[in-house]
Amino acid sequence: MDLGRLPPEALAKFIEDVLADRVFTAHHLNPADFHLIPMLFMPLAFIEKENRPPSEQIGTVYAPYTDAIPRALNGYAIFSSVAFLHVEDWKLASEEIRRDQLERVARDAARTERLRQGTAKDEAADG
Repeated sequence: MDLGRLPPEALAKFIEDVLADRVFTAHHLNPADFHLIPMLFMPLAFIEKENRPPSEQIGTVYAPYTDAIPRALNGYAIFSSVAFLHVEDWKLASEEIRRDQLERVARDAARTERLRQGTAKDEAADG
């Protein structure tokens, strides 16, 4: 089974869903917990090797949180579905996700600094 690439619109939707916490990927796991992947994405246990994409084509596995069952393992949701993302798509997605996360951190830091300055001005005026 050859793993196809996502069209740009579908990849953009995947990135949006990851950033909005609507999708869980294997890369959300602590690397020490990667051995849990087959238990967290239950269908992996039932997909025969010849029906899986070649491992060198897989960038990550993922599932929407709507497919989580009411159980957890080591604090991670367990999913009744699994999808594979091509390694090249994952490279693009992970770069975009990392960029967005860094921008969020910078915005949050700037907001916190503005609030500190506003509080300091209020305290000086009251003083």
